[in-house]
Amino acid sequence: MFFIAGEITGQRFSGDDERRLAIESFGLCREIFVLSYLLAFKKRFPDLDVTIIVDNEPHGDYLEKLSGNLINIESRPVTTELVRDEALRKSIILFVDKYFLDYEIHIPHYVVVKSKDERDNFFVSDPWRGGTLLMTSVQLQEAIFGAKHILGWAPLVIKIDKQSG
Repeated sequence: MFFIAGEITGQRFSGDDERRLAIESFGLCREIFVLSYLLAFKKRFPDLDVTIIVDNEPHGDYLEKLSGNLINIESRPVTTELVRDEALRKSIILFVDKYFLDYEIHIPHYVVVKSKDERDNFFVSDPWRGGTLLMTSVQLQEAIFGAKHILGWAPLVIKIDKQSG
């Protein structure tokens, strides 16, 4: 999260900043941790827009209700094409099945998609690995598919932008 905030604001952040934000987020939204975390992030950076694109309309409606209009919620399919289009503009956070990245079991995981190359390979920062890896569009598609159809979770994209206007 702070990686993208740093890209937008030009500020530098540490792991301590990330840990403090996690602590602040407890209790803001007990139902869904990622929403609680994003609400704390929005409180800390009120001049940044936060958008969640969620691949499940009922879940999107639920997130919208819980977010109190502080976070933009869009319900539409999360696809490789969507990720490609968004990654051409700037870094995004993507919820995937880590098995298709490099893990031996299926588990939910967030990564930062930084950019893509001319061959539709994606440069992905994995916080668990501490580095950047190259994913093919097929791998990315499988990781999104795994989140939805193997783990049974709604894939989502988190976008952070400067406020317009």
